[in-house]
Amino acid sequence: MILGRDLKMRHYELDQFLLGIRIMTREMSYAAPSLEVCFRRAGDATEGTMAQIFSLAADGIAAEKDDGAFGKALMMMREDLFLTDGDLEWMGRFGVGLGVADLENTLKSLGYMEERAEEALRTAEQNENRWGRVFLRGGWLLGFAVALVFI
Repeated sequence: MILGRDLKMRHYELDQFLLGIRIMTREMSYAAPSLEVCFRRAGDATEGTMAQIFSLAADGIAAEKDDGAFGKALMMMREDLFLTDGDLEWMGRFGVGLGVADLENTLKSLGYMEERAEEALRTAEQNENRWGRVFLRGGWLLGFAVALVFI
């Protein structure tokens, strides 16, 4: 049952990351605020651990003008995430160089990350649908079998 919950939480966190990317893209396309403001607004719009990561990245950018702040925030919150190592690898590159390039290249980078997030989200959804039921039913059956043994 715990494995089934982990699959569901991975799907949720990837969905929140994708939402944050879309918000940042919208902000940069229409309002063109600073990178810090874009991360802050993405943090305000998302939920859970991803909201904290976007907010920590905004704080890092404000304090140090560090474009790798998202990767650092991701690693700080690693223990609270249900993402795979592969997810963390490509997500860790997000934000690097965003504030350095012109708006067109920045939007291209955001588009690329959105595509990666959508692909990971599809994979997570397939895994959740395929294995989530197996883990949930297996957990109930194991619990039932243990109860019978103790009776």
